[in-house]
Amino acid sequence: TAAEVGAKPLGTLKPEAVISEGQTGGVRTLAFSGDGRLLAAGCWKYNTKMGQLTVWDIKQPDEPVLNIDTLGIEAVVFSRDGKTLMTGMRDGTITLWDVMISE
Repeated sequence: TAAEVGAKPLGTLKPEAVISEGQTGGVRTLAFSGDGRLLAAGCWKYNTKMGQLTVWDIKQPDEPVLNIDTLGIEAVVFSRDGKTLMTGMRDGTITLWDVMISE
């Protein structure tokens, strides 16, 4: 059961951080890089009917590493080494993004 593994009811949890708020659309997909340093989000922007790809460095979340308008994003996933982000678009396009950041 949940109690046996130490799970807490969601109502008792508090967020560690809020990275982005006030988006003009919904978050469709999220992915962390393998080392947990980067967070990628594929969002839908209602006001423009376009998608948005945003990548944050968790160590410096105030300014995105990458923030571009795209077609509707359905999926984001990092390569095993964390150097490439792959996005799957609504029109069937798969795009590879170089997301290497300086230490």
